[in-house]
Amino acid sequence: MKRLLSLLSSLRKNELSQVRSFLDSPFHNTNRFIRELFAYLRKFYPDFSSPRLELDYLRVKLLQDRDTHPTYLEDRIAELCRLLEEFLVIRQVQTDKRLRREARWQTFTQRKLFKEVTKMRKDILQDVQREDVSPWSDPFPRWYWSERLFTQLETAVGKIPSPGMDQIMYRLDDHYIVSKLMYICELLSRQKTYQEEHNFLFFEPLLEEAKRKQEDHPKIYIYYKLIQMFIKDLSEDQFLTVKNWFTEKYKNFDKFEKLFIVVKLIGVASKHMFQSNYDYMKEVALLYQFGIEKDLLPIAGKISDRTFINVCTSGASAGEFEWTERFIDHEGPKLLDLEKKEETILVGRIYFLFHSGKYELASELLNDFPSSDVRLKFRINTLCIRCYFELYINDYSYEGLLFAKLNSFKKFIKRNKSHSESRKKAYSNFIEAVRQLLKFQKAENKDYERLIRQIEKNKPITSSNWLKSKALHIYKNQKSQR
Repeated sequence: MKRLLSLLSSLRKNELSQVRSFLDSPFHNTNRFIRELFAYLRKFYPDFSSPRLELDYLRVKLLQDRDTHPTYLEDRIAELCRLLEEFLVIRQVQTDKRLRREARWQTFTQRKLFKEVTKMRKDILQDVQREDVSPWSDPFPRWYWSERLFTQLETAVGKIPSPGMDQIMYRLDDHYIVSKLMYICELLSRQKTYQEEHNFLFFEPLLEEAKRKQEDHPKIYIYYKLIQMFIKDLSEDQFLTVKNWFTEKYKNFDKFEKLFIVVKLIGVASKHMFQSNYDYMKEVALLYQFGIEKDLLPIAGKISDRTFINVCTSGASAGEFEWTERFIDHEGPKLLDLEKKEETILVGRIYFLFHSGKYELASELLNDFPSSDVRLKFRINTLCIRCYFELYINDYSYEGLLFAKLNSFKKFIKRNKSHSESRKKAYSNFIEAVRQLLKFQKAENKDYERLIRQIEKNKPITSSNWLKSKALHIYKNQKSQR
């Protein structure tokens, strides 16, 4: 039933009547009950959360006293799913010029309708030989159809014309370069995130060719620049040049490319931010804002709970308080799935309060946090310790609460079996680093450099930037009091 409701939810409002006509056609469907089932379900569009959509209710409502097989309803639901899938495929072919041309070519060729093939060939040849093509256009379709024309049997024996081989090779080269640069971007990103190792065939020659072509090919330009950001540290001005270029030109990319590029830019800016280059903090927040406002980050109208929390955290960290609070209260919740929605909003609000300096209020919400998600509990415990430490710096009465939380979190980590050892080690090292900070706070002669070396030595470790910033804050306070 869940699959059927998912298919129904994907329909646009104007397609409902088209589905009805589709089901009324005896060519597609001859079962009257399927039409009745669709007519009943249609009443609940677009919200299919009613209890009147449960199988037991449907069985009583629609079958009543009919003498049917025990699985009759389930079988008809499966059949309606198949028909809806068929309808969606037909609609896609009808609305997508590329798919429609491909379907017609395959049909005419396989059925040996040579007059139709000849007519199509003339139109295709005219398209692939056009000179007034935008540099933004995808080179793949022109190469694909050039190649299809060339590989016809009639072309091989010289009976019919085809695009010149130089044109085919040129388009293939452009398609290859754009595609391979994109894949390399993804793999380089994964290398940084997951410590994976990848080898790239023809990497240096590819970059040389991309460098030569980038001025005339905007897609080659953006992927070439992203690769440069991953393999060498570009200056902040260079990063801003690329970011600003994309935010001006983004409409020229397709949906996937927009999402891909904005995620990679966020990743590059975040990497610099985590390396204590806090000038990038604002850029991370602005990219998230851009991605939300321009509908680049939502997929099928939804964002993940992780993205929601990252938007809240980066916005508050960068001082974008008004925009972030509006996102938490209004725009953000609409983009979340119902599952864990309230929990995710609460986590986002807590991170917002923490980065806004409202540590006491944040700690109160953290202590009452209801989550059963173990992964989230690790983050919540870490954030609670950070809140108590921030409060402790100005009020030593929080020392008892801070030590109690450190001890309880340490026990929680030892008992947990679901996290990997490396992840548990990162949180254990965080606890040890906070204890070192407490000692550092009380020490008369503070060896700041030694403390930073200890924090950097104990890897992996979570919240390392925050730990370093607190060490620096304590050290500067001591120097100012001398």
